[in-house]
Amino acid sequence: MPSLRHAIFDLDGTLVDSLPGIAWSVRQALSLCGLPPLAQDLKPSIGPPIRSILASVTGLCDAPSLDRLERAFRASYDAEGWRKSTCYEGAPDMLRRLRAGGIGLWVVTNKPSRTALRILREIEIDGLFRGVASLDSRTPAYVSKGEALTDLVRRHRILERWLVDVLGLDWAAGDREASLLVHGVSDEVVDRLDQHLEYPRFCPHGNPVPGRGTVPAGLVRLDLLPPGEPAEVVRISEVAEHEAPQLLLLLHDLGVTPGRSVTVRTRGASLGVEVAGRAVELDRGAARAVWVAPVD
Repeated sequence: MPSLRHAIFDLDGTLVDSLPGIAWSVRQALSLCGLPPLAQDLKPSIGPPIRSILASVTGLCDAPSLDRLERAFRASYDAEGWRKSTCYEGAPDMLRRLRAGGIGLWVVTNKPSRTALRILREIEIDGLFRGVASLDSRTPAYVSKGEALTDLVRRHRILERWLVDVLGLDWAAGDREASLLVHGVSDEVVDRLDQHLEYPRFCPHGNPVPGRGTVPAGLVRLDLLPPGEPAEVVRISEVAEHEAPQLLLLLHDLGVTPGRSVTVRTRGASLGVEVAGRAVELDRGAARAVWVAPVD
């Protein structure tokens, strides 16, 4: 079974109960802005950015009023509200076990990075994470956690290409080192590397760099390719890419890489495969991670 290599956590409602602090600061902001007191349970509303929460509980939709209310909330929350967040019981022990097992831990949150880091330090788990991505982790800010995650993947895949193509690391080492570098390298450096690499469309394993390449239609798993039918390796499963470094190393060493010609010659407990004219043997688990395009 592949082993988990990375775990990405939200902050609010996942690692910490931020409801007491958010509710307290919402009440403070409403009072300061002369609005009626909070009359509803905020718990179902926690998750979206605070501006959306404030619009929901007040019914306000005009930008100037929401701007003023959001400023009042942030002043209250930055001063005192954030301290009222508490870590869920068992979360620190779970995180430490994951880290001890070699799993890289990450946080992606709607909270401003300064506030997120203060909360993680206050509950003494900040040192467990490789990185914290917030909407304001770059300029201009991300518009959503989804965009932040997409950019994290983009940076990782560009760094992988540089580590493998330029520095000559094998696939597994490139994946590992890219994970260590992805939050430690500035946007300017990543952009320069991207330019130097002539804006690659795919990572070394054939998976798309977000916003560029796409996965072609009609791909077939290598373990399902009919014997004798020629094909070309297109990509390695993203599951294998992120969860099975030993498999990445095996495929790299055997030359089962994007662009290589492959033909299944024999089937049994394992597959006899011809890779660019060279006979290799792959177990079915490894073959399931390889996606190929049949060649007419």
